[in-house]
Formats: sequence, structure tokens, C-alpha cells
Amino acid sequence: MVGVLHRPITRQRITKRNQSAAKDSKLSLDQRIDASRNLARYSTLAIEPTLFGETAVLRSWGRIGWRGGERTDVFGTEQEAMVHFLDLARRKRRKGYRPTKAAMPLVMT
Repeated sequence: MVGVLHRPITRQRITKRNQSAAKDSKLSLDQRIDASRNLARYSTLAIEPTLFGETAVLRSWGRIGWRGGERTDVFGTEQEAMVHFLDLARRKRRKGYRPTKAAMPLVMT
């Protein structure tokens, strides 16, 4: 891993405009909802190139409807980034996060 950037968690409302822009650029948008425990969380993962030819894994998480934390992990190759991305996705699935309808691909018949 080349570098890590971490932004502190802030409590701000996510507007509809920001939320739709985030959905368009993400590769994985997952939610974990358990009404009995008052649990409503989201997690997003994306792989994007940097300006310097490296590859970054972007992730954000928090309570649904609120801005949560963000972290960017930068890798020298796309393969390293993909391994990290898949590891993070596996961990989230084990914790109970499931893909949302927005993240599901459209099937054309």
C-alpha cells in the first residue's frame, strides 16, 4: 500500500443531490438494517484511478441519512487495489451488509 488518507467523521445530512452523485460513481453500495437493534448503516466501496497513475480504493460508511466516515487507500497497481477491494467487500458481507437495489445491475431481456 502506497498511502492512506483518512477524513474525520462529521455529522451532516446527505442531500438528495449528493446521494445520487455518490451512487453513480460507486462500485459497491451495501446496507445493513436491523429494526430490532435500531441499526441502519451503509457502506460504499469504489476503485478509481488517481492523478498520479496509481489506483485508489475509496470507502465510506455510516448511518443511513447521515454523512459518516471516509477513507482512501492508494495502491501502486490495480491488481493490489482489487485484492483489497474484494477483501473489504467479503468482510462487510460477513457482518451482514447486503447490496442495495441501486447497486444491482439492470438485466435487459
